[in-house]
Amino acid sequence: MKNLKTTFTLLLVVASATLGMSQYHPLINEANAWSGIVYGMYYEGFYEFMQGDVVIGTTTYKQVWESQEIDGVPMLIGLIREDEVEQKVYQWVDGTEYLLYDFSAEVGDVVTLQYNEITITAVETILVNGTERKKLIYDDGWYPTYSIEGIGSAHRLMEILIGKVFDYGPTLACFKESGVEVWSNPEVFEGCDFIIGIDQRAAANCKIWPNPASDVLNISTDKQALGVCQLNLSSAFGQIVHTEQVFLTGSDQIELPELCSGVYFLSLISNQHVIATARVVRD
Repeated sequence: MKNLKTTFTLLLVVASATLGMSQYHPLINEANAWSGIVYGMYYEGFYEFMQGDVVIGTTTYKQVWESQEIDGVPMLIGLIREDEVEQKVYQWVDGTEYLLYDFSAEVGDVVTLQYNEITITAVETILVNGTERKKLIYDDGWYPTYSIEGIGSAHRLMEILIGKVFDYGPTLACFKESGVEVWSNPEVFEGCDFIIGIDQRAAANCKIWPNPASDVLNISTDKQALGVCQLNLSSAFGQIVHTEQVFLTGSDQIELPELCSGVYFLSLISNQHVIATARVVRD
């Protein structure tokens, strides 16, 4: 009888621990999608999702992609992984892993991120799709902001802090699971459907050659991209590695900066809007 009682007690402990773990709602899921608006000097939508894995050493990271609209050209903006037991999410940046979210934190805890520390000033419980989620509130430099378990930052997925920046305000508007909207930001009134269509203008045709390229890149564009544009080259991780002002005539040639061999994304920007993109392979 004693052994039976001991076994029953152990089963209760295991069941309780399992139940406690199941209450955490993971952030990383390829069925999730995030939509929002960037306010400031320019005004455009963003759409973020996860797709594909990258293995670095023995660790597997999920790829995070972003475009200006749901059917736009996506760009890889980050690599993240999640420890569901610790309730933490990490990001891989320039050869180093940093903490991105710590949903185990409580009031008064100081969380060390890549560039800054945040102090949790309040913890709330909210309902998302009929389930309770933890909401961590902290100071963003100007005002309080928050992150929600299983959803992420009120700014955008990969940006926890914005700080004292006057002309840049990314704001998450809604979050979807398997295509169903389960959370919307009460401070955003436009709605998800509006956000997805913020910048539906036709993209300029952009042809580049040779590709791969070594020192010089030829660019052919249509009339939408004629005139003065900003040309950006971004790494596969979404970091801008080169920018310059160019005057496009429709058939132009630019000198590539000294960059490591690899894949880059070229974008042409006019009036604060990306009007053309292309994938560039640097020899």
